[in-house]
Amino acid sequence: REGVSIDWVKVDQVLRYGPEARKIAFWYGIFAGDYWGLMAHHHPGMESVIKAVLDRMGESAANVVMPKNTFWPFGNYIMMPVALLREYTSFAHRYIRYFQAGFK
Repeated sequence: REGVSIDWVKVDQVLRYGPEARKIAFWYGIFAGDYWGLMAHHHPGMESVIKAVLDRMGESAANVVMPKNTFWPFGNYIMMPVALLREYTSFAHRYIRYFQAGFK
């Protein structure tokens, strides 16, 4: 069986920073030397779609810089302080509305 092992001491340390620190704990994801390169490999054309939706939202897609050589968590394996989670879900709902409006 697959399972997840979480180091709760480390999670507690991250969550104690509070929402101002904008720290997110994760335990499952994928390493990407180049995020957009990995995206293009698995989902060709998705970068332009993501950036088009961000532009429609009034977020400058030109300012979206993804760090090189880092580990990217899968969205269903993250934990964060409640205030940051609310901000994250609010953005996600807004993003989905703009996506649906532009790509029906």
